[in-house]
This record gives sequence, C-alpha cells and structure tokens, in this order.
Amino acid sequence: GIPFAPPEFQTFQDEWTFMDYNSRAWPMGPRDGLSYSSGPVRSWQDYNLWWLKQQMEIFTDGLYFDCFYILPNKDRIMSDAYRLPDGRIQPGLPILDQREMTKRTATMYLEAGRHPMIGPHMTNSTIMPMMSFAQFGLDWEWHYGRSDFQDRWSREHIRAACTGRQSGCVPIVIGIGAKGGSAEEVEWLQRTFNGVVLTHELVPVWYTVNPYIKPSERRKRGTSRLMYQKIRQHLLTMGIGTPTCRTYNYWQSDYPVTITGVETSSIVHVGEKETLLILTEYGKGGNAQVSLDGGILSPTAAGAATDFETGETIPFADGRHRFPLKKHDIRIISLNH
Repeated sequence: GIPFAPPEFQTFQDEWTFMDYNSRAWPMGPRDGLSYSSGPVRSWQDYNLWWLKQQMEIFTDGLYFDCFYILPNKDRIMSDAYRLPDGRIQPGLPILDQREMTKRTATMYLEAGRHPMIGPHMTNSTIMPMMSFAQFGLDWEWHYGRSDFQDRWSREHIRAACTGRQSGCVPIVIGIGAKGGSAEEVEWLQRTFNGVVLTHELVPVWYTVNPYIKPSERRKRGTSRLMYQKIRQHLLTMGIGTPTCRTYNYWQSDYPVTITGVETSSIVHVGEKETLLILTEYGKGGNAQVSLDGGILSPTAAGAATDFETGETIPFADGRHRFPLKKHDIRIISLNH
C-alpha cells in the first residue's frame, strides 16, 4: 500500500486506485492510505521497488507481500475494464501486473547477487502467474474458530491449492483459532493441526492455535507443539529431503501402505533403519487396519511397530496392524527394518 500524503500518490493517484478518476479528497493522517485496494501498475511497481531496494540493502534478506490476491479493477484507462452494453462496468483483473511485481522484485535481488526470498500471503489465491517468481507462500488465514483443521481444509483443496508443488513454493500455513477456549480445547486443535500439516508436508507458522493466550500460559499448553517439533527433528535425523530417506504421499499410485476402516490422509517416510507412517483421521473415527506393500516395505512382524508418541506396541495379526483411531486424531507409527 501507500499513504495518501506523499507527493507520489498525489501525482499517480488515478493510476493506483481502482476507478477512472478520483475526487482528490483524501484524509492526510499519518496512517491514512491505500492498504489492500491498489493495483501494481508499472508506476506503482517503480515506487515500491525503490523502497524495497532500500530495505534489501539495509536489513532484509527477503520480502513478504501481504494479502496477495486479485481485486476487480474498474479503471477503464489503466486496466482491461470496459463498459457493458447495459451500462455496467466489466472490471479487469491485475493478474499480470502482480506477476510483474513479483518478477521485478526477484530480478532486483538476483542482480544484486542475492538469493530472492519472496513470500506472497496468498490464502485461497494460488494463482500460478502471480506465484511463479515467489519462493514461499503463506496460506490458511481463514476459517478462524474452534473447528478441527480437518473440517476447515479438505484433502482435495489442500492438494489442489496448498502444497506449493504447482508453483515450486515452500507451503507455509497459519494455525490459528478463536479467542478463548479451555486448555484442553486449544491442545486438541493443535493436535488436529499437526495431523493435517504433517501428512501434507506443510510448514506451520504462528504455531499457536490461540494467539490470545499469554506467552507464559502457552508454554504450559504446548504438548502438541512439542510433539510437532519432536517429529520434525526425528525426520531430519532420518535424512528427510535427502537420498537416504524416501517419502511417499498418500495420493501416489505407488503408495506402499493400504489403510482401511477409517478415512485418512497419510504419509510414509522410509529411512535406512526405520520407516515412519503418519496418518490423521478425516471422517468419523473407527478401527484402522494398516497393511504394507511387500514390493517397497516388507510386511512387519508382531512387535516391530510402535507408537511414536507412547512407545506402545501396535497390535499385528493376519498381515495387518490394527488400532483404534478417533475422529480427527493423529497417529505416528514407527516400523523397525
């Protein structure tokens, strides 16, 4: 955005707002300006890039673009908007302008010998032309409340819009809930968040489901947060992201695990000494039955599979591991090779 007071806005206001002409009656307070209602046309890009360059040279290694989504632009001079036969305005959409803003920012970093680290906040707006020059995206600033994360985000939506794979961006998501709630409610929301995040390889940020709790109280309520940190550290020791650890996503045709009895999303990490199966429930709960594909994972004998959190042995019979999985809960199973 931009304040109303600077002379640049006074000069370019008809280009930077979403209407043909303005009244020029703008408030001039220190916090008055355009925040989420300006289109990044060429002159707007020039103005912002001058300031972004100062930031890059002084103190920033990366840049974050807040609320990076498309808005209808009814400016018939600066956009593709036009008047319909019935007199209404068909607005234009500044998709290519936003792409150019990201591209020019990335080019600025590269020309300075720096690696660009640009992150649009693009909740529900994973539009490829806009994201193609970004390095990470910030998602899930939506569906606030106390509902489980499995109810907020379907598996289909996550795969289509949130994994970052279509644009090559690191997929960062916000785990946040509603004000208030007991310690037990907050802890459970964090647990459902863990299940969805870990089984889709998403990166959490602002990792407290209730930011209104005092920091001292958050530390007391952090069992699920500590569990996430523990499993991530364990995956790093297994070599996740390197040739020593293969990862299989539940939507792959060669997924080496079959899960019946419950609706789940899941992921398998195969290390040199251990395989880790992470699954979360997406339906109404039930008794899970897990069988392994002998072509990739050898069927495991009784006693070889344990619960990562508790250390308890997972029951094994008739070639399957069996255990109860309540609605929206997470289970992490360690399989020794």
